[in-house]
Amino acid sequence: MLLHHGITTFLRSGDFSLIKLRDGISVAGIGELKTTEVSEQGFSMQMHVIFYDQKGFEDSPKINERNSSTLDPKREARLKRQLESIRGVLAVKVEQESSKGNAQKVHSGFYTLALEEVINSTTFAKAGWVKADQGLLLMGMRFKGDCLANRLLATSRSSKRFENYLSGLEEKVIGIMDESQVNKPDNANSVHFGELGRNLLPGTLPLPLWPIEYDCVEELLFFRVRVTSFYNPAHLIKRLRAFGIEVDTKDGRNWKGRFNKGEHFGSLEDTSYFQTVVSKYLLKESFVFDLISQMIEPPVDIKGATVKIELDPSASWWIETPNWRDSIS
Repeated sequence: MLLHHGITTFLRSGDFSLIKLRDGISVAGIGELKTTEVSEQGFSMQMHVIFYDQKGFEDSPKINERNSSTLDPKREARLKRQLESIRGVLAVKVEQESSKGNAQKVHSGFYTLALEEVINSTTFAKAGWVKADQGLLLMGMRFKGDCLANRLLATSRSSKRFENYLSGLEEKVIGIMDESQVNKPDNANSVHFGELGRNLLPGTLPLPLWPIEYDCVEELLFFRVRVTSFYNPAHLIKRLRAFGIEVDTKDGRNWKGRFNKGEHFGSLEDTSYFQTVVSKYLLKESFVFDLISQMIEPPVDIKGATVKIELDPSASWWIETPNWRDSIS
């Protein structure tokens, strides 16, 4: 299948892509077109394609030698830069294929392996269950449908399967409880659940940029699989209390924390954010704890003044590729 880049705003390298539809959707090559007027009644066209496979990529074979007069030196130089840009894009794809399955080495702050496992283990007849951490449980459900619209709308058949999917839910949720806090005045056990990847929170990445296998992103993005998380923040709260933070859970999901550091004291508010980045965006709980512990370090000497520090979460990422400005928008 040929995909014309002119119908998009983000495919910046080449004029078209050749899409291979057999055995899944993948890019077979990227091409560049050049036309030159040769007379009032005609023009010449050149097509340059760089093909890709798992072993690498190569230039398209030359059928006929080009007429050197069809492109002036300026356009010839531009064509050379454009082809180098295409090679850079495909070189990244080669590198990603060769390191497939090792994304967690780069993005060790996420529950990458657990998410991929639950997606790959989910079938039409049986839900996938993975305990990602002591307080985090993931459940995957697979949906039938030839088109996206059918998968978006709950059908009677999928509704009937839903009860089978939830079989054993109670026992599995009990498995993420902190039994040491049960029947205690400061019991922080609670369960929060929701679907992954449907909204964007400040400081997080959109689903297509999650550090997981491409096939798993496709499953989630086109609703072939839906993953629901069940999260109990009691384990994180217990660790924060041991660190010296007084945590009040009376407000339920949006618990509050107070802490003293020498002569300084402070408070944590709007803590539902931290729970959300764990339960909906799969940031590791250990990473969140490290983040909070660094946040409450006392500021420079403020001589008794009251200081309020507001944090505005944001996300930044870098793509280290040749000619990266031509490969992203």
